[in-house]
Amino acid sequence: MVAKPKPEPVKKKVVSTTVTNASPKVSKTDQVDIVGKTITKTPITNNGMTLMYIKVEYTWGGKFFFIEDEPNQYRNISQQYYIE
Repeated sequence: MVAKPKPEPVKKKVVSTTVTNASPKVSKTDQVDIVGKTITKTPITNNGMTLMYIKVEYTWGGKFFFIEDEPNQYRNISQQYYIE
């Protein structure tokens, strides 16, 4: 029997999220309740650029996160990236 090599432990990468010039400004958060889901939109302005963070929560338990970084251009993002 051949011994399998042990996998190396995963190293965590530390990412700095410090804003140098000014802290981001959170505008009014909008929440829309539609049958079967709740949509929460949070605009964040940082250095003159506004990004729309969107969270969609379904009644069956699903949660999906998006960012609108250009008009009508949405990208899905992870929950860790989503700003609450």
